[in-house]
Amino acid sequence: MNLYGFFYKTLRRIIAGPLYRMTVTGAENVPKDGPVILCANHTAMMDVLALSSSTPRQIRFMAKKELFSVPFVGKLVAACGAFPVDRAGMDVGAIKKAISILSQGEIMGIFPQGTRCPRVHPKETYDKLHGGIAMVAVRSKATIVPVCIETDDHKLKLFKKTRVRYGKPIPFEEYTAEGTGKERYLDIARMAFDRVIELYDEGSSKA
Repeated sequence: MNLYGFFYKTLRRIIAGPLYRMTVTGAENVPKDGPVILCANHTAMMDVLALSSSTPRQIRFMAKKELFSVPFVGKLVAACGAFPVDRAGMDVGAIKKAISILSQGEIMGIFPQGTRCPRVHPKETYDKLHGGIAMVAVRSKATIVPVCIETDDHKLKLFKKTRVRYGKPIPFEEYTAEGTGKERYLDIARMAFDRVIELYDEGSSKA
């Protein structure tokens, strides 16, 4: 069993149970094969575990390069399928890596806010959105699946209820229906994140 399999099969009960009291809905919306991008809101580093423990497909992530120089943590992050990105600027190498991974039919988790945004509703972070998720999606022809990670105080914490909801897939043909190109990337990112916000509000109204 690889390390990711260990996390999913062995730790899922712990992560989804007493640690984060996690409920998952809509996981069946994640295509069983082909390139997929999970577009999620981001409040804490543990969001990665929330996604990884809620779908059996191995999810690849970009992780800030500084983590890979931390003893043990760097090896653990790499073993789980993450790869480094330089967040100080446009990391062309990391973007090419992401496109290559998706072109091989894998699945990636991407947080379009670009950074953690704790204790605020996702709609309040709209101005932080980047078009990078759209560029990667368009060039790999990936399906985008919106995902919201919701907690009562907008931050994932131990022993607090965490609700992970997967929305309906957005196929390549849908998000490129009005054209592609650099001028469209931010529009596509906003469209995908609008779906995340809708999931968030939908869940909040039922909580």
